[in-house]
Amino acid sequence: MKQKAIEQVFSQTQQNRYEKNQVIILSVVTFFIVTSLCFFALPNLKLQTPLDDLYLQMVIFLFATMVGFTISRQNARYREIIKELTSFDGAITAMYREFGTFDKHYQERFEEIARTHYYPVIENKRWDWNIINKSKTLSHTYDLIDEISVDRDFSDVERMSASSIRRLLGDMQKNRKDMIALHAERVQDFQWFVIYFLCLILVIAVSSVSSYGLMLESILKSAFVTSIVATAVMLRQLDSLELFESFIGEKSAKDILDIFDGKK
Repeated sequence: MKQKAIEQVFSQTQQNRYEKNQVIILSVVTFFIVTSLCFFALPNLKLQTPLDDLYLQMVIFLFATMVGFTISRQNARYREIIKELTSFDGAITAMYREFGTFDKHYQERFEEIARTHYYPVIENKRWDWNIINKSKTLSHTYDLIDEISVDRDFSDVERMSASSIRRLLGDMQKNRKDMIALHAERVQDFQWFVIYFLCLILVIAVSSVSSYGLMLESILKSAFVTSIVATAVMLRQLDSLELFESFIGEKSAKDILDIFDGKK
C-alpha cells in the first residue's frame, strides 16, 4: 500500500513539474510579447548622453564573463553532486544484494531502512531531504551488521559480505559529507549584485535604442531583454539546485524502490 502511494506521488510530481515548466515557458513568451508591444508603442527612453560603444562592449563582456563563470561552476557542481549521489545509491543496492547472503529476515530489515531513507525524498519532492534533515540510514545499517555479527558465526561467504558492507558504509559516509559541502556551495551575494547590476545596465542601454513604431526593432529589443531576464532566472535555479532537480535524486530513488519490488 505504501509503495502504491509512493508511485502515485512520483507520478503526480512528474505531472506537476511538467505543468510548472509549461507555466515558465508561457511566462517567458508572454513577457516577450508584452515587451515587444511596449517597445513598439511607447516613446523611446532618451539618454542625454548616448552610451559609447566601448562602454556597451565592456558591459556585455563583463556580463558574459560573469554568467559564463557562474554557469560553468554550477554545472560542475551539478555533475559532482550527481556523481556522489549515484555512488551513494549504488552502494545501497550493492548492500541490499550483500544482505541477501544472510537470512532473508536481515535483507528485509535493511530494505526497510532504505525505504525509510527514500520515501521522504519522493513524498516531499526534495532530493536533499536526507542532507538538510537528520538521517539515521547509515547508523541503523551499522547497527544491523553489528547485530548480525553477534547473532551468528559467519561462513566464508558471509564474512566477505559483511566486510564488503562495512567498506561500502565507509564510502557512503564520505559521499554524504561531500554532498553536504556541495549543497552549501552557493553563489555569493556580491556576485549576484554584480550580475543584477550588469543586467540593469544592459536593459537600460537596449531600451534607449530607437524602436517607436518599428516592429522588427521592437521584437529584437524584446528578445534581448527577455534573454537577459531568463538568464538571471536560470542562474538562480542553478544556484538553488532546482533546474534539474528531478534528475538528481527522485528518479534514482524511484529506481531503487523498483529494485526492492523486483521490477528491475
